[in-house]
Amino acid sequence: MLLYGTEGSFARREGAWAGHGDVGVFTAAEMEAGPGRMPVRLPLPVQVRYCRAGMEGEVLTGAVKRTAGSFSFAYWKDGLAFVDESGFVAGVLDGLAGRQMTAGGALCAVLAALLPPETGAVEALEARAEGLETEALAEAALASHRFGGKLLDVRKQASALGRYYAQLEDMFEDLGDAAQALGLAHAEARSLALSGERAHRLREDALSLREYLLQIRELYQAQIGIRQNEIMKSLTVVTTIFLPLSLLAGWYGMNFAGMPELTWPWGYPLIILVSLAIVALCIWYFRRKKFL
Repeated sequence: MLLYGTEGSFARREGAWAGHGDVGVFTAAEMEAGPGRMPVRLPLPVQVRYCRAGMEGEVLTGAVKRTAGSFSFAYWKDGLAFVDESGFVAGVLDGLAGRQMTAGGALCAVLAALLPPETGAVEALEARAEGLETEALAEAALASHRFGGKLLDVRKQASALGRYYAQLEDMFEDLGDAAQALGLAHAEARSLALSGERAHRLREDALSLREYLLQIRELYQAQIGIRQNEIMKSLTVVTTIFLPLSLLAGWYGMNFAGMPELTWPWGYPLIILVSLAIVALCIWYFRRKKFL
């Protein structure tokens, strides 16, 4: 069990969790054993499904769902308790060693520490999206079947981040509403409000990223359409040029009485010249119309 005193210097110590104003970090097994003086029973990290916060009587309870490890917390006038298996909460509190801080301040510090890594996650996805935009304009992407899968993977991650930020924003709003009832200091309430604003900006960034990814998908589809049009244009030109030649050659090569090549030695050279003239005329016409 990890315990931190908040009525003086903030430092780690071992022992029974029962002091006034203390902050306790429990594992799931310790929580199942039922630590003393717990006013509510917190959900275990594996039971956390979304970010939330709310009042249960005079106790503020909440849970945070994280990909790197979820945790739950309870705050009341006699202390603050966390249930965390990932070590995230203990790491944040260890960074506060030696500081003068209340239990409310410790709660605000832990919740504020959720946002910096999430900012990095948005920036990483934006960098991947920029790379996909460049790749969408490359010829290799049009011939590959992997581009669509990579784009879909980034879109799924952006959607998941958007939902997570929306939950964080709602949680910080609920915490702000409960700050006065809990008797939090002005600085602590302000910290919750700032964290809520940052969560809102992250949510807006995630929504903008989703719109950006939709634009990349439309750009990719447009590139495919342009390539298909070029192929169809080439096929149309080839068909238009060689169709009259095939008709002429078929007519000239039919077996009928008095065939020119049987009586006229210039029959075949003449038909070759006529065919070349037709091809040249077609090419000139298509170039003039800017079809080629």
